[in-house]
Amino acid sequence: MYLAEMKGKLSPSEERKEDILTSNVFSFFKYANREIFLYQLIKSLGLDIKPSDAEKAQFDFWPTFEDGTEPDVVIIVGKYYLVFEAKLFSSFGTGIDSTEHQLIREYMGGSLEARNLHKTFKLIAVTAHYSKHKFLEEIADISHKDIIWLNWHQIALLIYKTIENESALDLETYCFAEDLYNLLVMKNLRKYAGKEIRHLISLVYVQAIIV
Repeated sequence: MYLAEMKGKLSPSEERKEDILTSNVFSFFKYANREIFLYQLIKSLGLDIKPSDAEKAQFDFWPTFEDGTEPDVVIIVGKYYLVFEAKLFSSFGTGIDSTEHQLIREYMGGSLEARNLHKTFKLIAVTAHYSKHKFLEEIADISHKDIIWLNWHQIALLIYKTIENESALDLETYCFAEDLYNLLVMKNLRKYAGKEIRHLISLVYVQAIIV
């Protein structure tokens, strides 16, 4: 799917779908070297896990909670039950009252699932906001909840820095990571990215092979 989207083979409506972006990004963290990439992602959230926890993590895409709420991704890793809700162009929306807010429903459903599994619950909202301040403005009516914010730019930067600094990547994993990074750049989900980025990453990998 990465290459089809990068080469313009998807219709504009398909390219804008958050589900495709969510699938592309979180499938990468599921299938790439977890002890490197998933471990770095979870650590970036301020959560305490070991590389071996990341390797054994369980992924559940678009699960359904008891009330019918469907978060994007659940990752059970180490002592944590993590619910990810990802947005690109759309908002989280609100209902008639605060209890119907999407993040409130996911908070309640996720908390229950975590308690049943004796895990520590965390809700992570992934957005395209450039700053946490803008994100908090959107969820001002429920900002008292313990919600971790992550943006797509941070994910892209994490992938870039890992490619740049991790010498143990095999060629397949490197290419997988490079394709995802370039897709995020193409979708303007990497701040301050220039056309030279791909060349720089490739150069770093070639130098690592030579060394």
